[in-house]
Amino acid sequence: MRSVKWLYLILVFVFAAATIGNAQPLVSAKWLHDNLNAPNVVVLDVSSAKVYAQGHIPGAIRADFKKIEVKRNGLVAELPDKAALQQYLRDLGISNNSHVIVVWPDTKLKMVYYATRTYFTLKNFGVNVSVLDGGLKAWKANGYKVSTEVPTITKKGNITLKDFNKAALATLEDVKKAKYLVDDRPADFYLGKKKHKVVAKPGTIKGAINIPFTMYFNADWTFKSADAIKALAKEKGVGTPAIHFCNSGNIASIGWFAFNEIAKLPARLYDGSMNEWASCADCAIACAACK
Repeated sequence: MRSVKWLYLILVFVFAAATIGNAQPLVSAKWLHDNLNAPNVVVLDVSSAKVYAQGHIPGAIRADFKKIEVKRNGLVAELPDKAALQQYLRDLGISNNSHVIVVWPDTKLKMVYYATRTYFTLKNFGVNVSVLDGGLKAWKANGYKVSTEVPTITKKGNITLKDFNKAALATLEDVKKAKYLVDDRPADFYLGKKKHKVVAKPGTIKGAINIPFTMYFNADWTFKSADAIKALAKEKGVGTPAIHFCNSGNIASIGWFAFNEIAKLPARLYDGSMNEWASCADCAIACAACK
């Protein structure tokens, strides 16, 4: 019996060592189900408190998205302070050896950005993180149970964040010089038929190519394959490196994730997006519906 116990402990250690620092961008619902009780797996649900209370993956910890992206200098979706984020993640029980799985709610497709923006932030602060492909909808579609029980965090984590990887971000000046710009918003925003309340003027950045974020998904809300995303980029005439933007920098994280993480097409995220660009005096805007 003692040898069996030691074999089990060795296998647990080998599993943990194999996954720490080597997380794939996406994990399937089956993978998460099979590994839900692994000692280093932490499931973060980025739903609202109301949606989370209606049912979540057993053991999933709710993360407040407003701790992941913050308002700063008049912009609505900026990176959080490193120290504040580190303390928040520790409070959630996340440690240096954790493999964080981010889950988005199954209420609206656009809520995918809650997961991809969380992934973008955590990954570039050095956290070992993946996204559940298809979100909670995929979990339920596989027949797996949800729970309304709120797990108790009995021990704080010890995560130590790295300095943010600034190469993942694009500034306003970077955008002015960029060759490839991708507007991940729906076509009505790209054309200027609609305008978000955080954006001063309708339209898009001059020279940008529109790839509405829904084009990165299959019918079941799972992401398209790397080859399909590469084919989409080629069809749209988008080379690398591409800078992705939207109204505030959240939905654009879906495009960044699809390009940079799934298809391995180098990309950057302009988190200021149209929130910043449309308020810039010398930043050119194209607006097909305004003419």
